Amino acid sequence: MHESPLNILLVEDNPGDVVLIEVFLAQSAVTRSALISCGRLDEALEALASAPCDIVLLDLSLPDSAGLATFTAVHALKPGIPIVILTGNENDELAREAMQRGAQDWLSKNGLDSRQLVRAIRYAIDRKHAEIELLHAKEVAEAATRAKSEFLSTMSYEIRTPMNGVIGMTNILLETQLSEDQRSYAETIKRSADSLLTIVNDILDFSKIEAGKLTIEPTPFDLRAVAEEVLDLLAGRAGEKGVELILRYAPGTPRRLVGDAGRLRQVLINLVGNALKFTLAGHVLIDIGSSGANAVGARLRVVIHDTGIGIAKDRQHALFESFSQVDASTQRRFGGTGLGLAISKRLVRMMGGRIGVSSEPQVGSRFWFTVTLAKDPGSSAEPAFPLLRGARVLVIEPHLLRREVLREQLADWGMQIEVVGDERLASAAIRRAQAEDRPYGVTVCGLPDADAAARLTSADPTSADPARPMPPLIHITPVGSHRPAGEPRPANVARLSKPVRASRLAQTLSAMLASAVAGADRAVMTDATPATGSLCPEDTRLLSALFGYRVLLVEDNITNQQVGSLLLQKLGCRTDVAANGLEAIDLWRQFTYDVIFMDCRMPDMDGFQATREIRALERGQGTQIPIIALTASARDEDLASCLAAGMDGHLSKPVFSEGLRAALARWGGKPGAKDKPASPATPPRPKPQALVVDDDRTARKAIRALLEAQGVVVQEARGGLEAIQVLQQAGPAIDLILVDWHMDPMNGYSLIRAIRGRPNMAHTRIILLTHERGAAHLEAARAAGADDCLSKPVDRQTLIGAIRHCLVDPPARCLERIPHDPQLLEEVGPEAWTDLAGDFLRGVPPEMAALGEAIRRRDLQATIGCAHRLAGSSAIMGQSAVSSLCTLIESTAADGPVEHLQQIHRRLDREWLASKGRIEALIGRLGPAGRPPSVR
Repeated sequence: MHESPLNILLVEDNPGDVVLIEVFLAQSAVTRSALISCGRLDEALEALASAPCDIVLLDLSLPDSAGLATFTAVHALKPGIPIVILTGNENDELAREAMQRGAQDWLSKNGLDSRQLVRAIRYAIDRKHAEIELLHAKEVAEAATRAKSEFLSTMSYEIRTPMNGVIGMTNILLETQLSEDQRSYAETIKRSADSLLTIVNDILDFSKIEAGKLTIEPTPFDLRAVAEEVLDLLAGRAGEKGVELILRYAPGTPRRLVGDAGRLRQVLINLVGNALKFTLAGHVLIDIGSSGANAVGARLRVVIHDTGIGIAKDRQHALFESFSQVDASTQRRFGGTGLGLAISKRLVRMMGGRIGVSSEPQVGSRFWFTVTLAKDPGSSAEPAFPLLRGARVLVIEPHLLRREVLREQLADWGMQIEVVGDERLASAAIRRAQAEDRPYGVTVCGLPDADAAARLTSADPTSADPARPMPPLIHITPVGSHRPAGEPRPANVARLSKPVRASRLAQTLSAMLASAVAGADRAVMTDATPATGSLCPEDTRLLSALFGYRVLLVEDNITNQQVGSLLLQKLGCRTDVAANGLEAIDLWRQFTYDVIFMDCRMPDMDGFQATREIRALERGQGTQIPIIALTASARDEDLASCLAAGMDGHLSKPVFSEGLRAALARWGGKPGAKDKPASPATPPRPKPQALVVDDDRTARKAIRALLEAQGVVVQEARGGLEAIQVLQQAGPAIDLILVDWHMDPMNGYSLIRAIRGRPNMAHTRIILLTHERGAAHLEAARAAGADDCLSKPVDRQTLIGAIRHCLVDPPARCLERIPHDPQLLEEVGPEAWTDLAGDFLRGVPPEMAALGEAIRRRDLQATIGCAHRLAGSSAIMGQSAVSSLCTLIESTAADGPVEHLQQIHRRLDREWLASKGRIEALIGRLGPAGRPPSVR
């Protein structure tokens, strides 16, 4: 039966039974066996612990134990050994329980012979071997799956790195002067690279799921905002194909929920992107609703309808399988790996939901998924729009489905709605409403004709009362359409580009109704751009929320220190700088900070160790200061290292204002330790104060409301003389003055010159408001001493940007931006950028020389350090090619031959000379002291 001898342990206290079993074994085929016999349970357990054993023959009735307790003790000590029970007890129920607990066989001593005994031993040993082989096969399969997943993950990451370079450099190439053919070639490269990157991302996600490394992280989020973000991301693709992209969020569906917003967004992008891929004309609708909602949670159902090519019924079952397409011709025509739907199915199931599809060829498809999510217990009530309730609105929309969705949304806000499908019916409806003395408060127009708005807002000379004003109009234009620069626009028309966020539409409707009620002829209108039409809460609360924060910036790169400090100062923060972890801990001991931005890689003590030290020191204080990592890598393992060290979040380098603003908005309200004395250098900053000077009462009130909503204390003046009286009392306490140009008896230019001549008012920020347009008025505003000049009617978003620039930005006047500036120039202004650029140009040559020497000496640690510093400073200055080559040197130094390093370094020398020339040329264009040249 077995080539190797069996080690058998016989646990039996009856000497006669022991002899009988020895005889049976000697007479049987089990001749090569070693038998050890014990008469007590404690002896058996000792033998099992000290000697190898293949099988146990166990009597249940022993002097020191009886019944199933005997079996349980042996099985607990060696659960992998087969146990054959020998007993004189004929209790069938006891036998079944023993087998259920893991016994291999049950033999009665009454009538036992050698054949029964050998058969039981053989069965137990063979069964155990089968279990071992099955376990081994399972381990081999799991190891193969892990190896495959790790290989896919590694390859995906390695491919992503050069692909980012291909896409980035192609984008830069498309911004240069190209011939028609060259631009066509470059756009083809970009489309191909984007498709390849999508495939790589799908493979990476799939490998994470296969390896069990993808997790669901529930956090509070706004489901409608997530869906609108998906529309923003895919709007361009829909616009290129002429496909309507529509979102229906059913009334009563909760918005603030707890779930993994990122994974839900990924599922929506996969499903909506898939629908767009196979829809050549018509529409794609995202329909979100809920059922069974209560105070705790809701079951959500998301359906994506399209009017695409459809799917045959016999192919629908395979759609959610990995690497599956409808057929080979579909893959050749539309591309893709067939992973998107498989990934979506896995993600939905991980969230406890279901996913499915129904479709008909040449009619369209309907993909759906359901998930049950808890409601966010900390959410506030959804914003109300009281001006909309009861207001009459005319909707002009030729697309039937969009018309119904818009009707439902406006009705949910309490508006009285009439819907028509074309311009002729709209004109008739407007005339009829005027004749009945029930005019519309506002018109929402979805006609693609760019001139439709002008025609619908012009007085009709054939009407009974041609002097009656036409209702203001919101023109919702196709994605990608823009009004030609300089083209006049009626004062009572606002333009919003598809897709329009619900909050943005409600804000615009409210603003237009408010201006109509006030009778203002200079209403606050808007030309919103796609995907950014709505103002985020961080914008509307920026001035009041960020003032007074004290921030510790931990960064060893001098250029990054300067840039980070400037950007944080722009956001109203008081910033201290530490060059390494040791300095950071020392400063943390002395002062109270609201946030720490921590570089991960630094000399002496890196960011990980510094964070662990701070967290250890905090344990006895009961508080924890937010620490945000600054990292050049976005790999999962690197981000996991940040969290493992105790950091709260991360920002990828290069870091600009948007990332810092978002981090401060999220973490700045969570102050550090309160038991340490606050630094005397950080008293609470008072609210900023502004003076609005305008002879138009409505304009003053509108601007005042906007400023006060952002935490600014506002005073008003009806003209220049009254403004001077206010300034005589308030003086330098005023941070910002908004001045209308056309006023009597003192116009805006004269008032600005008078303000600039007053003591302590030379640096007060002043914005000039004028009906005129063009470079001449910008130049005149600058000559008078204004910091900025805005043309009336001023749209809300532009005014917020100007106010932010004047109250938060560094004190650098820049009325016009230099075309094609690096992003940093836009962030910090020309004067500060020129200073940074000078330091950068002086600091790079020594670092380049040190890098070359380190490579020559084959000092890999010094090479990595020099390359890391150069990569960081080059990235923040917008020199992406230099930064990419430095990053390549840094990664190659870890495992690449020195010859490759020398080759890359030669390329870096050439690229640095080109970058140096570009920076010097831009400094020359900016003029002396970083000021822009005069406007011509």
